[in-house]
This record gives sequence, structure tokens and C-alpha cells, in this order.
Amino acid sequence: EGGAVYLGRVRLAPIDGGPESRRTVIADHYMKWAFHFLVDADAQSASYGLPLRLYGPYGTRMVYSNWSLGDPRTEMPSLFEIPKHCLKLSKNCKDFASKPEGVSLDDAMPASVLV
Repeated sequence: EGGAVYLGRVRLAPIDGGPESRRTVIADHYMKWAFHFLVDADAQSASYGLPLRLYGPYGTRMVYSNWSLGDPRTEMPSLFEIPKHCLKLSKNCKDFASKPEGVSLDDAMPASVLV
């Protein structure tokens, strides 16, 4: 239980990632189970306080760069709109559903079938 364990501060050489992430960085190293999280610790960096890398079991490596923390709807206004052709049959979706023709939301499939 609980959060990740702080293991210290490390210097991360530019060994992976795209051109924008090929820089030497100072990162705080956290670990939970077999997952290692490296968080940018350089206060002068644009990504300060944000994850840079996640290393996991079985060779998993994720590189994070080019963070955009604003509202994604400014770039894509319809991001969270459910297309009209999608049937929302789960009772869990009743708040989002307009009743499709010929389908009763009371007779809809259980949510466990949809996952």
C-alpha cells in the first residue's frame, strides 16, 4: 500500500526519446513495485515536476516529452463528444444516452458485457 518510494536524484543521459527529449536531465527517481518513475527535477526546465520516463518490468520503457497541460478541447473541441451513431446501451451510460429507436435502456446489456 501507499505511494512510491523516493530513491534519490539522478542525472539521466540523453539515451532515448525523440529529438526534443535528447538532453541530459536531472530527475527524481521513484519506484513502486517494479516500476521506476523519473520526474524532471530541473526548476529551469519546461517539464519541471512532470514525468520524463517510466521503466517497467519486461522491458517496458515509456518516454514522455512535449507536455501540453492545457484543456485539450481548445485543440479538439469535439474530443469528449460521443458520436451520434454510437449506441450507449449500458445502464451506466444512461446519463449520456439519448434513447436509440427500438431500444429500451431498461433492457440494455449489463455493463460487464461491454467491457
